Amino acid sequence: MFNSSFLQSKGELKHSTAPRPKEIEDYLRCGLAADEGDTTLEFQESWSQEAVDKWLRSILPKSFKWLDACYGRPDTENGDVHRVLLGRDHKTLFVVARKTTTGPELSKMKGIAGRNPSQWSIRVGPYNCSQTNDIFSSHHDC
Repeated sequence: MFNSSFLQSKGELKHSTAPRPKEIEDYLRCGLAADEGDTTLEFQESWSQEAVDKWLRSILPKSFKWLDACYGRPDTENGDVHRVLLGRDHKTLFVVARKTTTGPELSKMKGIAGRNPSQWSIRVGPYNCSQTNDIFSSHHDC
């Protein structure tokens, strides 16, 4: 899921409340989230940051098209990306502070092993967009 909460200057989320099921359905309808019915959601723990970025772009093309239009296409070979990995602690989202996001980081953040895999999720948000209006705040009218 692509969370539309932009980062503040301190690297914290502007809105840290995890979306409710209705909001997730709106994200799915607008192309800001994907589920297994849309595309394959499988990834490999051996993936590099470049492979993770390519995969995320393939399952969330609208989000990355917007980011590229605003900020230009990042140089993923040199570690540049437009997104951060988000974690969830109960009802609160937080930024996972890692220099890179690779397959092992995705695996750690997808969910706990004891939970049904259909409940696993990976969340990302736009990186360094604190000066941009939250255009996704009106995602109901996408």
